[in-house]
Amino acid sequence: MKYFTLVFIISCVVLTAGERTGTKYFFNAGLNYNMHNADLKGFSGTENCCDKFTGGNFLDPEFGFGMELAMGSLLFDIPASYVLQLNYNGMSSEYSEDRFRGYKINEFDKQPIMVNHQLNPSIKLITIGNSIYNEIFDGFTFGIGAEIGFTASASFTQKESAISPNDFKFSNGTREINTGSGTIEEMNSVIFSLFTGIRYEVYSTDNWTIRPELKYNYVPSSILDGKDLNVSQLSGSISFVYN
Repeated sequence: MKYFTLVFIISCVVLTAGERTGTKYFFNAGLNYNMHNADLKGFSGTENCCDKFTGGNFLDPEFGFGMELAMGSLLFDIPASYVLQLNYNGMSSEYSEDRFRGYKINEFDKQPIMVNHQLNPSIKLITIGNSIYNEIFDGFTFGIGAEIGFTASASFTQKESAISPNDFKFSNGTREINTGSGTIEEMNSVIFSLFTGIRYEVYSTDNWTIRPELKYNYVPSSILDGKDLNVSQLSGSISFVYN
């Protein structure tokens, strides 16, 4: 964490050491719609009877601050700016699947046993993003960039609950089994991602600008070591920019 914070501070100092005309500072906050694509039975430390989880979706907060430096016109005389940003990024999700677990045999018939199995990874990152944004028309910009981040926390909870029949109980005498929680030991400590985004200035004064932003973030490889868990994010946020 100290290393990434130091890199961010040094980059800000270098960018603002000379002429500051065209430099902006901003704070933004919003929500991530996390899309997990998984192929795993669970994480180390808990049991899972049979089937694998395929993934899930979840809304998680994000917020951060950064600076934007005008670069003049680059390609095709389009105004461009470089953006450096430090972010808190929630990358959590919820996996929930209903599963058939056999039959409960009665005296004259049998009833199918249905259960719900949940695995909820809670993953929080601190990221540093670098991007280039181009002004397509007045107030509207499009950009691409990359982020590198480290895992601030990674934990999970898991349980399997009986759905039907109403009187069914597992071998432990309750309607829940395979419960557990703990740290995700397979979590990679460093995560690299690519993103693209659009922004539009809806309100602006001499000193302040309010700017909604939409961003798609893609992690090109599994965030776990030795297991498949891929993540992409669709993020919506509001930035408050000081000119």
